[in-house]
Amino acid sequence: MPVRRITLLFVSFDVLSFFVQSIGGGIDAGADTTQKMNEGKNVILVGLGLQLLTFGFFVIASIRFTFVLMTRLKDEPLPRETNWRLLLTIINLASLTILIRSVFRFIQFVLGVQNYLANHEVFFYCLDALLIFVVVVAYICVHPGMYLPYIGLKRGKEEFSKNVGRGLFSGMAQGKEVDTIPLDNRVGQDIERVSM
Repeated sequence: MPVRRITLLFVSFDVLSFFVQSIGGGIDAGADTTQKMNEGKNVILVGLGLQLLTFGFFVIASIRFTFVLMTRLKDEPLPRETNWRLLLTIINLASLTILIRSVFRFIQFVLGVQNYLANHEVFFYCLDALLIFVVVVAYICVHPGMYLPYIGLKRGKEEFSKNVGRGLFSGMAQGKEVDTIPLDNRVGQDIERVSM
């Protein structure tokens, strides 16, 4: 799949699933019979299932990208000014965490209003609130804005925000020192060492 379509695809399906869930919620809220309530619940389940499926594909694509970088593209140069591997690790862990939460919420909704998961708050705190808290803290520490250029509508070129490199955890975003010897000179030095 072309890279330029990935964001459009995932965001479009996420918005679509949100609208489907909203329609189901509207049907459920205005229901005056059990049949209408079940119909609203089923529409919400379709929206949640679509969201879960789409996000699951995103997680698979993100983890696959990580493995491709570690295997087939391991010799490709990445920008060294920033710690891209850390950002990618945080994205993958956050995505898996949100996927676990989404599966829990889907199962909880399938079981209905009164069920074991809903009647025991420990599941809500451990599989919902705690997971979202972990993701929020992870993104506070490793904020994607430190890695991605700011692209404004009226800017002629990509620029980083003036706040990049500032903040309590900004040191984690910085990469390793860039080797100052140009590639051509390093190759020449290696040839001299081998010939001696």
